[in-house]
Amino acid sequence: MNSIDKYRQDTIQPAWLMDFFDSHKVDIAELAAVVNMDPDTLLDEQGNMPQIAYLKLVEWAADRFQMPHLGLWMAENHDTSQFGVIGFLYTCSSNFGEFCKLLQRYQRIIMTGSEFQFIDDDDLIEARFTTSIDDVELTSHAAEFAMGVMIDTIQTFTKNLWHPVKTCFAHSVIEPENDYANLFGSNLFFNQAHNSFWFERSLFELTLNSATPELLPVMTAQANRLLADIEERHDFLGYVRLQLRAQLTNEAFDMEALAKQLNMTSRTLHRQLNQLGFNFNSLRIDLIMEMAKEALLKSDAKVTDIAQELGYSESSAFVRVFKRNEGMSPLQFRKSHAA
Repeated sequence: MNSIDKYRQDTIQPAWLMDFFDSHKVDIAELAAVVNMDPDTLLDEQGNMPQIAYLKLVEWAADRFQMPHLGLWMAENHDTSQFGVIGFLYTCSSNFGEFCKLLQRYQRIIMTGSEFQFIDDDDLIEARFTTSIDDVELTSHAAEFAMGVMIDTIQTFTKNLWHPVKTCFAHSVIEPENDYANLFGSNLFFNQAHNSFWFERSLFELTLNSATPELLPVMTAQANRLLADIEERHDFLGYVRLQLRAQLTNEAFDMEALAKQLNMTSRTLHRQLNQLGFNFNSLRIDLIMEMAKEALLKSDAKVTDIAQELGYSESSAFVRVFKRNEGMSPLQFRKSHAA
């Protein structure tokens, strides 16, 4: 199974990328050849592209057109219409806080396998962008684009050149570094655990002068129909894993919080997971083990640091869980897989 087939269930509607290729006279046959796909299946009837194909094409385009910050360029030159119903929900939102709630609820209409989470952090809000693809360098352009669009949106609400309080990228810095300044400012950190930026909670109250809130019921009704269709077709278990991955270090994110995020009762969530042979705790532990083993094999990080990143305040508790699941300690696991 090639990587395109493996991640085919995660998709994105990349109107912004296809517009870029149209403007540069790149046809669908050439794009399909880049990712080893049939031109007739690169985009489905709804305009969805496999997420992994999208990521590879952005990476290819950045290299071909010598645009190392292609993600930033697309963010600064995007059009609201490129986001379909999400763009209309933005224009109907009475304030930025309402738009964030709508985005978190309906973002799966344009992308599955990637999403924004808005996490309370005292007087600040962390906007965290997550994806089901673990290769942080492959996802670098997509992360910069997604966060750049969100920051451009905030600048629309603030009506000035606003910058985040802090921005973290999971990938390495892409040169030239000063290209980040226009959208992200100067308080930047790279090779971090997550792709996130922080903004003041007070921004939730900002209003958009051109908003048409009277159209919101109509647009949410349409969004609900689209979302119902997607959720029927998409891998439910994969989405649950994505939610858990995004909140893995949040101790307050329990079964009830997950059910609320999925717009169902905890009883319904428990029943659906049970029908698939899983439960909340087993899925959470599986993700912890997956991420722990990756960190042990692909980095020199200390066990205490890995434990903390995975939400364990005491490394001894992490070691017990790891040993119970793998039959050996984290250090033994690392040594047994050493070249």
